[in-house]
Amino acid sequence: MSWLEFISSIIKSVAWPIIVLVAVLALRKPVSQLILKLAELKLKSVRYGEFEATFEDKLEDAESNVNPNGEDDNSLNNDTVSAKDTINDQSFASIAEEKPFLGVILSWQELEHQMIETMTEFGLYESSYSGAEMKRPPTMSQCIKDLNKRGYLSKRFIKTFSDLQQLRNIAVHSAPHDYSITFEESVRYRKLIKRLIKELQAMTPQTHDTYVHE
Repeated sequence: MSWLEFISSIIKSVAWPIIVLVAVLALRKPVSQLILKLAELKLKSVRYGEFEATFEDKLEDAESNVNPNGEDDNSLNNDTVSAKDTINDQSFASIAEEKPFLGVILSWQELEHQMIETMTEFGLYESSYSGAEMKRPPTMSQCIKDLNKRGYLSKRFIKTFSDLQQLRNIAVHSAPHDYSITFEESVRYRKLIKRLIKELQAMTPQTHDTYVHE
């Protein structure tokens, strides 16, 4: 074998590995972005028990239930905003901008607080959960059951509540993955939460049995 043949064989043996290496380096960023995008799409779909859906899809279902005609609900924007509401909204914004899933959880906690306040105001908390059970608040499901049994809640309220509870569960289980819920989605979720809070605040003992025969 001549020197030229030897050098030619070496070039042939290393040419393809070099081409492959160059191709990998050139495509490294696009491939990594593709992998990240696929992972994001997978994480957007979260399983909770037997329930599986994307946060956005379920959020749209909840919004359509509140506004079946697809109209924007401006009633919340037209109401007088209390100092407490302002503080809560500011806290939400500062948290949700960094961690949108925490904004969802924070909004849900505000609904929980209002639910207990309503139960207490109507005397249902003490009468239904006396003695040892008073050491811990009733669950949200128990509150809904008690208020519904007495005719305070509409079917629409109960359906919206159920949707928002499922969305809250998605937020909890997707907590490690910030990009599975966006800030805009957390804001939309909060609007629905405030809608239910407003309805709870508007309830009076005189609205008792309003929806019993609905």
